Amino acid sequence: MPDVTCTIDYDSSASGYSHRTVTLHRARQGVASVMLEATCHTRGPNRVFRLDRIRTLVDSSGVDRDPVAFVASLCGTDIRLTCGPDDAGPQIGPLTGKTFAFTGELSRLSRADVRQIVEARGGRVVGGGVAGLSHLVVGTGDGVSTRKINAARAQGATIIDEDAFLALLPR
Repeated sequence: MPDVTCTIDYDSSASGYSHRTVTLHRARQGVASVMLEATCHTRGPNRVFRLDRIRTLVDSSGVDRDPVAFVASLCGTDIRLTCGPDDAGPQIGPLTGKTFAFTGELSRLSRADVRQIVEARGGRVVGGGVAGLSHLVVGTGDGVSTRKINAARAQGATIIDEDAFLALLPR
């Protein structure tokens, strides 16, 4: 899929409705929808958008396009908005074999975006505990858990901040 810049109206489960200019980089079939990896011109790189949550899409020439048909034309294939868990298949990528947990608030990514980004690159995201953890990403704010940091450190996990996490991701 070629990189394409467009404007979308997006209905995020985390932050509600928003109007964004994005550059689409890649489309892949997720479990619940087609996932679009993109750079958001407002919120930064490494964003993931669910195609079924894009309400309107305006291409770079100002033409209002059907989001599903537009992405299908870019990919040169039919698009399925839903599939069963068995259809997704294992993801293999630069994070294969790595397990991530997050503590605190991330400034550029939502938890849903982080999960999609890690899983798309072959990694796993775990909640709560730190058993088997390879990386703990520490954000900011009141949500940072010193208990989780200490437990991750005790088991030898790599502790990084959001910038170091983003540096792990290929462009």
